[in-house]
Amino acid sequence: MAENNQSSDFKGSTYEIHDKHKWMGQELGVNSGIPLVDEGKGKPYIVRQFEFSFNPEFRLKLRDKKVAMPTKQELFNYHWRQLEAVLWGDGLVPCKEVEPRMVIGRKKYKIILLCEPRFKVLVADRPKTLQEITKPQPLVVDK
Repeated sequence: MAENNQSSDFKGSTYEIHDKHKWMGQELGVNSGIPLVDEGKGKPYIVRQFEFSFNPEFRLKLRDKKVAMPTKQELFNYHWRQLEAVLWGDGLVPCKEVEPRMVIGRKKYKIILLCEPRFKVLVADRPKTLQEITKPQPLVVDK
């Protein structure tokens, strides 16, 4: 087994992330004359992001080490019924093949879910193809 899977043969940025474990990665790309084509067929998926703020009183207790930081699973479980009701009201259900993602900051945290329409529910938004998603967007500056 190779200890260093990164190759200098590839052009791309290398990254190191330090949290509980040390992670190393490399962004790879290819130059190809064949464009990425998405015909727009298949099931429509919707990404929903929910943002929550930590209670200021809880943050103080956390800072003073009077309480332990809840795990991602505990935070998710705390909000699950509320998220399920909001999604149901929008005609969506979470996609069971993809696990939820969580991003936790100092003051806020986000729960990101991949969803699909409930059975016999039409989606009002037109799904985007990969070409539309990856197309460079103009920079919008608020004045």
